[in-house]
Amino acid sequence: RNRARVTGRGEARFAKVQEQTRKKPAAPPAAAPAAGAESTQLVRSDPTILAGKTVVLTGIFPSLGGGVGLTLGKDRAKALCERLGARVTSAVSGRTDYLLLGDEPGFAKVTKARSMSKCRLLGFSQLQTALTDGSSLDDAPPPRIESFSAGYHGNSLALTASDADMRFAMGEPDALELPTVHKKRRHHT
Repeated sequence: RNRARVTGRGEARFAKVQEQTRKKPAAPPAAAPAAGAESTQLVRSDPTILAGKTVVLTGIFPSLGGGVGLTLGKDRAKALCERLGARVTSAVSGRTDYLLLGDEPGFAKVTKARSMSKCRLLGFSQLQTALTDGSSLDDAPPPRIESFSAGYHGNSLALTASDADMRFAMGEPDALELPTVHKKRRHHT
């Protein structure tokens, strides 16, 4: 199975921050954990970093655990975003501020988000970095996507996308034109 990798300078910064964090004394214990508390350990700086923002999730979040298949870690990622003040919706729209990318992101959501000037793509590792070192989400470079989800039963638009559309969705610098595929295909069985 081909696993997607979301890359960018954010991953290297996160590794560096993790190393620095290990050397610091532990913070005082927090209040009793809430549901999905595994991800609360990420919040070390601004707990309202996503306040007033609309976030859409795409991909899977295996580092958070919970769920199976294409929902792996999504409930916990959603809970984390909501605790950080975000409104989490299921589809990219003109009101979407961030598309949070997990592993194996969806081609259609990524393509739509890239075609909208207001919506920024944000890798999960970039969110972790911002939470641990207090950096701004707007300072993070857009992540580069290596591959996409095959979708439910292989219905991903990535499977039939042109080379130009694929380069645009992956964020390659030479792919400036908007893709030709915007709508989901309908499969008739």
